Amino acid sequence: MPLALITGASSGLGRGFALELAKRGYDIIATARRSGLLDSLGNEIRAFGVNYRFVTADLNSPDAAQFLATAVQETPDIFINNAGLGFRGGFAQMEPDKINSMLMVNLVNATGLFHTFSRRMLEKKSGYILNVASVAAYSPLPWFAVYAATKSYLRSLSLAAGEEMRSSGVSVSVLCPGPVRTEFFEKTGVTKLHGTKFLWSREKQVVNCGIDGLLGGKSEIVTGPVYLAQKLFSAYLPDHLMIKTSGYIFHP
Repeated sequence: MPLALITGASSGLGRGFALELAKRGYDIIATARRSGLLDSLGNEIRAFGVNYRFVTADLNSPDAAQFLATAVQETPDIFINNAGLGFRGGFAQMEPDKINSMLMVNLVNATGLFHTFSRRMLEKKSGYILNVASVAAYSPLPWFAVYAATKSYLRSLSLAAGEEMRSSGVSVSVLCPGPVRTEFFEKTGVTKLHGTKFLWSREKQVVNCGIDGLLGGKSEIVTGPVYLAQKLFSAYLPDHLMIKTSGYIFHP
């Protein structure tokens, strides 16, 4: 059976990716920091008749990417680089450890894992990589300044590296979903967004769009008509208007 590796798989989109790929016949290797949730996920995964194992790893650790590269010796057919961390608040007022955590999870270890598994796939001359960014990648985002900056970096890296690997048999996609009602936003304290209730995306829709776009060879996947419009507007509207609008929507 084909094999999929998913980071941040204990909840939210990562858990959704694991279940949907198991349903589609993929063996699953799941990783996250909470082993209890990963263990219970296995009961649902195995019900699809596929193999499952998990690796407990905290991507807030500087050596996490190297640890996972050693713990997972296989070259997966699909790698979903999903783990992410965000905190809302003013940049100057934010505690340094929160900033460092976002940089470690979203930037340092996301890059390290992308590098490790793209190299392995290049040796095999096949594979699919999905880096999970955000619509926050398209514009500076007041009150989520560091988070948005890391996702902008990941989007840029994905598109550039994907072009480099275009003729190699390895396909790289970046997924840019809007806000999804998952544990991620519960941790940030965001329960509503100013302006409209239609900004939220549905988890299952994001998961299916992400997988279908990945397997369809799309370099960039944006979910929902509202966010397709945002992508378009970000290319034509002055930055100060985009920043003011985003600041209003995400203001605490």
